[in-house]
Amino acid sequence: MFGRIAGCMLVTFAFVVPAVLPAASSADVGPGDWGVSDDYHVPSLSLNASFDELAPKTFRMIAAWDQLGDPGYLSQIQAKVDEANAAARTAGGMEIAVSFSVPPQTWQGAPLTGQAWIDQVTPFIARFAPDVEWWSPVNEPGLHGWTFTPSGASMVADFSRRLKSYLQQSQPADKLLSPDFNDHYATDGTLERHPDGSSYVERYVKMFDKAGGEFGSAVSWHAHGAARFKSLLSTDDLATTLGATKGAGLPIWVTEVGAHVDDSRAPGQTEAQQDDQVKWIVDTTSGLASHDQVTRISYYHVRQDTEVNASPCAATPNPWDSALVTACGKRRPAWYTWCLAARQKDADCYGASPSAASWAPSRLDVWSKTWFAGP
Repeated sequence: MFGRIAGCMLVTFAFVVPAVLPAASSADVGPGDWGVSDDYHVPSLSLNASFDELAPKTFRMIAAWDQLGDPGYLSQIQAKVDEANAAARTAGGMEIAVSFSVPPQTWQGAPLTGQAWIDQVTPFIARFAPDVEWWSPVNEPGLHGWTFTPSGASMVADFSRRLKSYLQQSQPADKLLSPDFNDHYATDGTLERHPDGSSYVERYVKMFDKAGGEFGSAVSWHAHGAARFKSLLSTDDLATTLGATKGAGLPIWVTEVGAHVDDSRAPGQTEAQQDDQVKWIVDTTSGLASHDQVTRISYYHVRQDTEVNASPCAATPNPWDSALVTACGKRRPAWYTWCLAARQKDADCYGASPSAASWAPSRLDVWSKTWFAGP
């Protein structure tokens, strides 16, 4: 995501399919509702066979707002799109969602305006609309920084209205996602609260709604704290809050959730503890996947950050590691847990080769079996 160009894998065929709405909010996460979210800058490493064999139905990524006009960065995004499409198990390609990063408050020497924001994103959307079905205006505006303020929430609401209008007029087959709302937990596993007594999630979602924000066709949710504490408190809080807004009744798409291994978020946490948390995420009886309003879940992310030119292989120092695969390509126990959930307990998750090949003939790593085969 930081502007380095990855090699682009050519996809021979291109098909466009209309976006498919998530399942009704009364259903748990079903067989076709498991996906992957990933932002590693070298997609040929992160979106390789270990990604393909998870059989993701959706792929979600963040686009750096201030780099949308950089040709090198656009090549990197194209490479991610191509790799994701190459892993699709249907001829229509992967269902892809894009969120834009939080923009700077000052742009080209002047305070950022809603018009400047939409002018930056529309050429990007027009270029990638044939492959991308879902668009979210901002990644985690309710985390911290200027978008976390009342005036920032109002600006994000303006972005969402402009994005909705553009999609309706120029890309009517595409769908609007809400901003990527994120959970807030205190260190004791309770909800983190504003001095006024409201949870930070409730406060931000209501500020966004009051400012006229558009929630789109699904609510995007980042549940990293929920995974850490194996807690539904934050997701229940979001669902209750949405009930008093224009987002009432919309399905919740968990576009990011992950469990960490010995990083700044979870120092000393082991792969076994990560796996235990991932087991909770995919649990359709009492875990995150059991929540009635949650209809899709995308795991964040695939591969530990890697020193590309290191020999032997080595991880890049990074305070965030929720990867399912190590820098050297070893699949962690959590990879198998996610694979079994996504592929409905398919024993071939433990096999040496994928059970279904990519629809792109250029993907030699997965072309050993017919692309009509299913997991």
